[in-house]
Amino acid sequence: MADVKRFCVADATDNIHSVLCVDRTFNTSSLFFTLTVFKHMSVVHNGNRQPPIFLSPMFLHGDGSFVTYLHFFMTLHGAQLDTDVQATEVQTLDGIITGSDEEAALIKACM
Repeated sequence: MADVKRFCVADATDNIHSVLCVDRTFNTSSLFFTLTVFKHMSVVHNGNRQPPIFLSPMFLHGDGSFVTYLHFFMTLHGAQLDTDVQATEVQTLDGIITGSDEEAALIKACM
C-alpha cells in the first residue's frame, strides 16, 4: 500500500509517477475478481529496461454493483491511502490516480 501511495498519487514527481489500474475479470466462476496493478518505477526489468508491473490490492466478489466496488475502495482508503480522488485517468481514493475501462459501477465507486 505504501508503494501505491508513493507512485500513484497525483503529486508524485514525473520520473516515478504511475497509474493504479483497476479491472474486473469475467467468467472466472460465479465470482468476480477485481485486481489492481501499477508500474513500480524504482526498479527496471533486466531484459527490457522497463519498470515491472506490480500487483496491488485484489478483491474477490459476487457482483459488479456500485455498492460492492464502493466497499472495496472504502477499505483501501481505510488502509491509509489518505489522498484525493477524481476519474479513464480516474482519480480515486483521495489523490490516487487510477485508470480503468469504462465500467460504470467501477468508475462511479472510484469518484
